[in-house]
Amino acid sequence: MSATIDATPATLPPDPDAIPAELKALGRWVVSGDDKIPYTPLTGRRADPSAPTTGDPFPDALALIDGRRFTRLGLILDPAAGLVGFDWDACRDPSTGEIDPAILAEVTELGCYAEVSPSGAGLRGFAFGTLPAGRRKKGNREVYDRSRYLSVTGCALVGHERVEERTAAIARWHAEHFGPNGDGPRDGTGRPNGAGSPPLGDDDVLDRARGARNGDRFCRLWAGDASGHGGDDSAADLALLSLLAFWTQDPAQLDRLFRRSGLMREKWERPDYRERTVMRATERSEVWAPGQAVSANGRGANAGADRGRTEVPPECSDTPGPTLDAAALVGLPGEVVQTVGPQTEGDPVAVLVNFLVMFGNAIGSGPHVAVGGARHGVADFAAQVGDTAKARKGTAFSDTLRVVKEADPTWAGTRVTGGLSSGEGLVYPIRDPVETIKKGETVVTDPGEPDKRLLVVEEEFSAVLKVATREGNTLTEQLREAWDGRQLGAMTRNSPLRASSPHVSILAHITKDELLRVFDSTDAANGFGNRFAWFAVKRSKFLPEGGQVPADELADLVSRTRDALAFARKRGAVRRDDDARALWAEVYPVLSAAKPGLLGALTARGEAHVLRWSLLYALLDCASEIGTAHLLAALALWDYAEASARHIFGDATGDPIADRILAALRADGPMAQSEIVDLFGRNVNGARLGRAQEGLVRAGLVRSEQEATGGRPRTVWRAT
Repeated sequence: MSATIDATPATLPPDPDAIPAELKALGRWVVSGDDKIPYTPLTGRRADPSAPTTGDPFPDALALIDGRRFTRLGLILDPAAGLVGFDWDACRDPSTGEIDPAILAEVTELGCYAEVSPSGAGLRGFAFGTLPAGRRKKGNREVYDRSRYLSVTGCALVGHERVEERTAAIARWHAEHFGPNGDGPRDGTGRPNGAGSPPLGDDDVLDRARGARNGDRFCRLWAGDASGHGGDDSAADLALLSLLAFWTQDPAQLDRLFRRSGLMREKWERPDYRERTVMRATERSEVWAPGQAVSANGRGANAGADRGRTEVPPECSDTPGPTLDAAALVGLPGEVVQTVGPQTEGDPVAVLVNFLVMFGNAIGSGPHVAVGGARHGVADFAAQVGDTAKARKGTAFSDTLRVVKEADPTWAGTRVTGGLSSGEGLVYPIRDPVETIKKGETVVTDPGEPDKRLLVVEEEFSAVLKVATREGNTLTEQLREAWDGRQLGAMTRNSPLRASSPHVSILAHITKDELLRVFDSTDAANGFGNRFAWFAVKRSKFLPEGGQVPADELADLVSRTRDALAFARKRGAVRRDDDARALWAEVYPVLSAAKPGLLGALTARGEAHVLRWSLLYALLDCASEIGTAHLLAALALWDYAEASARHIFGDATGDPIADRILAALRADGPMAQSEIVDLFGRNVNGARLGRAQEGLVRAGLVRSEQEATGGRPRTVWRAT
């Protein structure tokens, strides 16, 4: 094939007819101008390629290309689509069309679809397949499979007009140009590419960073202490990321980890700053390899210099948790789990919960069950808790979203968001119109948002909870009101914001350790945590090649979901049938019974969650009444949620003093009263300590004994 192609203008316009059908079929298209800033077609808002639902169908994007404001079509790379994108910069002469022979050889080796970039000076490529983990940029080469968008022109190279599956070729190309022999990056585990052992999870990376010889420095930065960098926050950011990049060079993982640190601040949300800092950290950092010793500064030591810890292979699955009763897998929700579940590494429970919450939010606030003066709709809050990042919480989300997104593209494109940080940030997307009086006349200064649906997806929920605890932040207060369906309100500097009839749902992801650090008291749980149902999730299987729901089965799920949405949106008040009413009367006292400790505080709204889920199951069945099968399904799901809370929180009492005493007794054995006093550095007064111990005795968790000493008897405490 020739190494040249006709010269192109300064900015190559897209040729929609020449763009491969395989790319057009993907639903995450954006538009941009020559400034390369992407926008979502249906909303006109600036796009965030890292958000899981950003992007719209190809026709909607094409309709906005006008040659003035929007001149480029762009495709967001989504791991759910299994598409890998290549970008070779400065490899083509726009005036002659001559292509660098070395880059052309790479394109030929890959056998990928390849086209001229909008500038005419580079090439873009696409292929279906799996991209090995690792650094994504070297010299003028870039390769991505997520959280990026690439402009598409359709100006294809001869012989490279089709988008095909090329996993093996991608692996060979990546190893050659990004692996050790190519002096390129290592994979996302921090090991040389192709080392063969599984990536380190987020918690594994943190454990290694804390345990390294420079662990003290890491811990100070992790806690948010930038004093060692002269107050230069940007320098501290880079220092922390450089320490993390020794253990992992996966940009997405570094982003996640930084968001959990004490250095996280608003500036990190700027994509240009975030990506630049991550890239600088990975480029300047050495990389750890399995079995490699770690030197005193935390970097790789010479072979045989036994100065640090060697690799301990991470577990391949999380700690066993509760089991879901098959009664929860009825009707359309059950079929979604049975169809999507085998094609994802995510937990089937996560698939089920995601589908119910998404569907409930997409419906809107019409259908409800009246309970006295309260009104329970179909919006709910659910948190998925995995021991580590290996729980595949995000995978289960993206695989399930596709069903509801195709059933209601408008909802998926405009009413799904993330990045909560304040009460005002929650209210603004669903705000009411704002009116002011000018010269005696009422003027609408802000038309507001008439669609009150809002699904908040928080894949790093710990960061939200950390922000919410800051003084003056009203986020948790507003979320409590939103779950109750009450009017929301936040004061801006110039005018009040209100949101009437909010229909807010939340899907949150968090690790067990992070959750335990946040909810360490019954006050926190009672005030906010019990609006959530907590679900322990884990990786369900290994799919090295990924999975894909057959097109005909997906189409059937989408069609039935669309029909159920149309049915549900016509409903108002919904009641139980006679059999379900009798069953509800039987289970209600158990659901609403008070339970002690932190577990009781976090499960205190069990009856309300069950009520909402039973309504969802009925609407998904296109039933005008809640039947016993719907109620039994909701009860089975609640049994799993309650068991999850017990699995996560164990015997925690919700009293930090009592929990510390119990942990010490279980770890160290019997302790004298004087030793328990010393446990707190004698900084807890006797009355407070006595109340904590009495609570442990009442819960049956500890007991005390009197031991003879030859003099005054001493009190000894033991865990039961």
